[in-house]
Amino acid sequence: MSVHVGTDKGDLGQFASNHGYHELLTTTEAGDYPVLQDFFEEGITEEVTEAVSQLEALADDTEDTDIASTATGLADLIRGHDVAVIHHGLEVEEEDDEPGKPEPVEHPADWQKPDEGHGEPVEIQKKKNRDELAKAARHFRTEPHFTEAANELTKVFATFLNKAAKHVAAQLRLHPTTKLAKREPPRDLLDRLLRIDWDEIIPAAAAQLRRVAEAAGYQSLVNLDISDEGVISEVNRVAGDWARERAAELVGRKYNASGALENNPDARWAISETTREEIKRIVTEAFQQNTNIGDLADTIEQAGAFSESRAGMIARTEAARAQAQGNLAGWRESGVVEEVDVVLSADHDDAAECDCTDISENGPYELGDAPDVPIHPNCWCTLIARIARPRAEGPGDDEEEDDEV
Repeated sequence: MSVHVGTDKGDLGQFASNHGYHELLTTTEAGDYPVLQDFFEEGITEEVTEAVSQLEALADDTEDTDIASTATGLADLIRGHDVAVIHHGLEVEEEDDEPGKPEPVEHPADWQKPDEGHGEPVEIQKKKNRDELAKAARHFRTEPHFTEAANELTKVFATFLNKAAKHVAAQLRLHPTTKLAKREPPRDLLDRLLRIDWDEIIPAAAAQLRRVAEAAGYQSLVNLDISDEGVISEVNRVAGDWARERAAELVGRKYNASGALENNPDARWAISETTREEIKRIVTEAFQQNTNIGDLADTIEQAGAFSESRAGMIARTEAARAQAQGNLAGWRESGVVEEVDVVLSADHDDAAECDCTDISENGPYELGDAPDVPIHPNCWCTLIARIARPRAEGPGDDEEEDDEV
């Protein structure tokens, strides 16, 4: 069997045989190659540049020419891409030192795991199922309906923020003096600078958020073997309503009972408010330092609040939020999901100052009390569902048990 690597757009090609892949994996596990170890364990990485660097280092370090050739070939295939995915790799079990250990059994396509109570202990089966679900949730983010929507969102936000930066800079250049000599900027000037029409971004943002949420909701139903058109239609409606509301909330707005937009004082993670605060900070500091008005206008145009990198961060975070909300919509409408877990991202830094670890460890959560994921900007943690399944029928065994699916 061959092992291939690809991206969200498709297959890049074969980089190893089954044996060659196993040898590369063994060598990676024995060395200091953390990104590669995560890549091979999860089957996906966004740290492609570092993965290439570690593959090249491994090729230099090893004395085995076949392993070096495999590492170099994989590096050449993924170089320059944003995401790399092991499309047709094997789940390689850890080997012991017993000589002559047989290769893993390759089951036919219609093979199913034994029922609980047979084969592996239930807890081991559940952990494997949990890991597979988390991996599937991460893989969702490499598929076109997610990546294309995230890219479109980046363009929407980048275009709008660039336009807003030019608006603010133009208003500054209309200031009657070239030198700022007051301790505080005049209120009328700040009012003009902050007069940005955020409403125009809402329809385009809502369309892409809906695209992701609907796809995630549909996938959640597929995973539960639910194909009822009425349920799917309702999930799509819920996903669309959420996307419309979130796009408005994102810029500090909300729809009232008559369908008109109005200010939302309780908006969460509103990019409009963050941008306004950054403008106020930059302008206030410029007045305090007697900055030249032209220099201030240039500073505004180059500010991080209006940068393409910020646009990308917002897009990734909101696309991940749409995925979570789509999943929740599907699970609610399914009628079989009772609880959810939060699973940390594959590259989560335990030393990071965030609440992800605590939130993950405090699960499971009732479906109605599911934590808001993503938990922070650029958060890549995911939700997975638990459903109640009846135990296999037997004497005195009529209880239900939670299982993750």
